[in-house]
Amino acid sequence: MPAIPTDIGTIDMDLRKTLAPYFSGFNKTTEQADAEGSMKFMHPQGVIVQKNTTSTFGKEGILAVERG
Repeated sequence: MPAIPTDIGTIDMDLRKTLAPYFSGFNKTTEQADAEGSMKFMHPQGVIVQKNTTSTFGKEGILAVERG
């Protein structure tokens, strides 16, 4: 068996299984409007880009937007 699966379906299922807890946790914190919780799933230098407005960079900037 190759170290990297060659079947795209297998790769897709492996990725979904690996990432599922992260997406589930992020979705839960987002639905609860828990900005601090959501930041645990984001890179500290993450960026939020919104259409027709300014962008927000970094953990502190994102948290400031969420706090209003």
